Parts: sequence; C-alpha cells; structure tokens
Amino acid sequence: MVLLLSLLFSTAALAVDPLVTIKNGTLAGINGTKYNQDLFLGIPYAQPPLGNLRYRLPQSLNWRWKTPKDVKSYGPRCWERAGPLPGETDDVVHNEDCLTLSVIRPKDAKGLLSVVVWIHGGDLVNGGSSFPRYDMQNFVGVSQKYGQPVVAVSIQYRLGGFGFLGGSEVLKEKVANLGWHDQRLSLRWIQENIAAFGGNKDKVTIWGQSAGAQSVGAHLVGWGGDTEGLFRGAISQSGGPISYEGFRNITFLDDHYAQLLNSTNCTSLDCLRTVPAKTLSTYFRAYDRPYSLPMVDGLIYTELPSISVKNGRFPKIPYMIGTCSDEEALYTPLDINTGADVFNFLKNAGPSDSLSDATVNRVMELYPNSPPSNLPLTYAQRNRCRGAIQAGRYLCY
Repeated sequence: MVLLLSLLFSTAALAVDPLVTIKNGTLAGINGTKYNQDLFLGIPYAQPPLGNLRYRLPQSLNWRWKTPKDVKSYGPRCWERAGPLPGETDDVVHNEDCLTLSVIRPKDAKGLLSVVVWIHGGDLVNGGSSFPRYDMQNFVGVSQKYGQPVVAVSIQYRLGGFGFLGGSEVLKEKVANLGWHDQRLSLRWIQENIAAFGGNKDKVTIWGQSAGAQSVGAHLVGWGGDTEGLFRGAISQSGGPISYEGFRNITFLDDHYAQLLNSTNCTSLDCLRTVPAKTLSTYFRAYDRPYSLPMVDGLIYTELPSISVKNGRFPKIPYMIGTCSDEEALYTPLDINTGADVFNFLKNAGPSDSLSDATVNRVMELYPNSPPSNLPLTYAQRNRCRGAIQAGRYLCY
C-alpha cells in the first residue's frame, strides 16, 4: 500500500504543469514527454492587432495576468494563404490575434542556455509555429542528445496584406513592413523574459529559412544595421539581406493598393481597418504577391538593402548563409522539357517585368544542359532551370 501511494504521488509530481513567471504574470505550460521538455506554446508578445490596431505598429502588452495563463497550445495562426506542403492547410484556426511565440526548453537544464529564435518561411504569405516541420521540439531534442542543450523560440508575425501592405498611404502613416516590426518586438520580448525560461539573453541567435531567411537579413541591415543587442549571431537558409523581387517601385504598389480599396469599397487605410478580416484574407489570397512585398519605408530601411550591404552598414557578427537542397524544386514548373521552355521561364523570373535576352542566354550558358547519367534529358532541362532560379533567388546576395 505504501509503495502504491508512493508511485501515485510520483506520477502526480511528474504531471505538474511547468510554471514560469515573466513581466506580465505567470505562464502554465505543458510537459513535453517526447524529449523530456517543458513546452510553453502560444505566448502573446504583443497586443492583438485588432480593430484600430490593424495596420499599426505592434504594441507591447500593457497588462498582467492575475492567474496563471495556460500556454499549452499554439493557438491561431496569422491569416495566410494555403500552400502545397504539409501543414499549409485551411484546416487550422486563423485570426488577427496571432502575435504569439512558443518556447521549448529542456527539463531540468542547468544554468542559462543559449537561445535559438526560429523565424518561419512561407514567402511572407503563410507559415506559423504550429507547422509540423517547424516543431522546435525536435531541434531541442537533438541539442539534448549531443549534450549541447538550447532553448528554442519560434515566433509568429503578420503575413501577406496584413503584414506587408504597400503604397503611398502606407508609407505616409509609417506602417509598412509590419511583419518585420512584429518580429523585432518579439526579439525585445525575448530580451526581457527569456531568462525566466532558463535562456541566456546575451546568447541569442536568430535563424530563418526562405522568407524567414530574408527576415533575418532585414534584422541585419534594417534599423540602420543596429541589432539593439537583441541577438549576437544569425543564420539564413535560402535567403538573405537582399530580396531579388522585393522593393518594387511605388507606382506598382499604389496601383495594387488602389485595386484593394476599390474591391473593399474603401477610400483610405482607416476604412480598411473596419473591413472584416475574412474579407481581406479572401482578397489577399487571390492576389497575394503584390501584397507581400517589403518597402523602403524610412523606419526599417532608409535605403535599398543592397546599398547598405555595399557600404558596410550591417553588424559585424557571426553570420551563416546558404541554401537548402532543392529549395526551388516546388516552384519550378513540371512542363519544362526543352531549352526553349527554360528560356521562356527564366525570361520572366527576374525582379522586373522581364530579363533581357542577353541576360537569359548568359544564365543558360552558366547552367548548361548536362544531366547526370541517370536523369532523362527532359527532366534535366527542368533541373537546369531549378538550379538557375535557386541560385538567383537564394545565393546571389
């Protein structure tokens, strides 16, 4: 009987929710039994950008929770466009109240651990902490396995037309590139609170893939190259400080902004703040690319990032940059079978309306049709195209 009671009490003790007290109150997480971790999921780091806070810079939380706040699930994702990969689905809850981050820490770790901040990709139009492939439990689990445990944080930020709306009125109100402002605020939150989770605020590395890698680049060359001490290192996978197709001219952005106003029967940004989120999301999903492009806004960027890089206006900190294998394979059409197909695709794949014939021919010289012996010739043409696009979009920085 004594042994049975002892076992019951031991089991109950193991099941106790992990608690952490931060600036805004106490958080109640959940036990991660897969790798013996504590999970704190869907923690708000900003006021919900609802109502009049839509199309505004993110605002820090200005309240305290009187009782422990449950942070045991990721919560809603930011409004996004569904995609073809696992997790890119409509079968999740979307809401503008999505500015959250999630913290994964090893249970019973000793001392303050290094911190890795994951910024998800998704073309600045989709993604979120709850994506299966972005599950930071696995990453922290590997760090535990090799005796180098870390604390991992994944962040959510406004996407598409909610986070990267462009145009002259947007510039005038200084509310461009809001998704990157969201990320910046989350990094400030981490500085204020990560020690409570066992993380070392002086050993933070930001890390992103694709649009997340581009976001890492924004934090390197944006804000005048000032990291504000928010991180000491950075990693970019398939992206970097210079976007190949961002930073369109203001006429292009104004034209699409006018189309949005016309579609919603609005005449101003104030009016757009009153449009139902679902209505805006439906529109942005249909015409997403013009509404997910960064701008030289005078706050994050005062000049093109290429000029900042050229003139050395970036922090001198450790930086790893590279590309994921086959990053561009998903976006290279399947019906590229001939050299003419390659030419036509590359012709319209650049940052402007089209590349010159001379430029396309030079790219094709650099990426000849020389397939491995085990590839059919038709597939080799597509692979050739994929390689050229991948290098242009993700390596030429």
